[in-house]
Amino acid sequence: MKYWIIALVIAALSSCSSMPGMPGFIDVKESKFDGSKIVSMEPAFVGYSDQIKMGLYWQSTLPEEVILLTVWVRGAELFSSGKSLHFNVDGEFYSLDANDDSFNVKTTNGGVYNSVMIPPSNWSGITYRTSKNFIKKINSAKKVIVKVDLRAGYLEGEHTVSNPTSSKTGFVNFFKKIDSY
Repeated sequence: MKYWIIALVIAALSSCSSMPGMPGFIDVKESKFDGSKIVSMEPAFVGYSDQIKMGLYWQSTLPEEVILLTVWVRGAELFSSGKSLHFNVDGEFYSLDANDDSFNVKTTNGGVYNSVMIPPSNWSGITYRTSKNFIKKINSAKKVIVKVDLRAGYLEGEHTVSNPTSSKTGFVNFFKKIDSY
């Protein structure tokens, strides 16, 4: 009986990333404006960290190799200027500059106040321009550590952890969609 319940929980979690709004959800659209294909990935957690999320965006009208990578961190945070996103890919180091110095803050949960209080949560996000080849490189790596520099410190997470709401799983599923175009 115990194993049957565990199997149901795993099956339920596996289907979570296929629902709109869930971390790692892949959305495919066609622009009514110009007919371009758009594939986006809802930001998903970097490994077991609940402090960092990464998402992807691709549009058929972008230059051939361009992928936009969004990074979200919990809280109202300012990202460092310059190269603020770093990857340790199997011992090789890469750093990315933000697309621009502007960032977004969004409230993802307005809070629930009943018998259990769940406070609202804010996330700060910024976009980086990268390439399909780089994302494929980190998808195939054995170990990828992500570091985000903030003006008041930094956050780290391991991208290579694969679970239904992880960035690793989302990135792999994202490429299954864009490789069909």
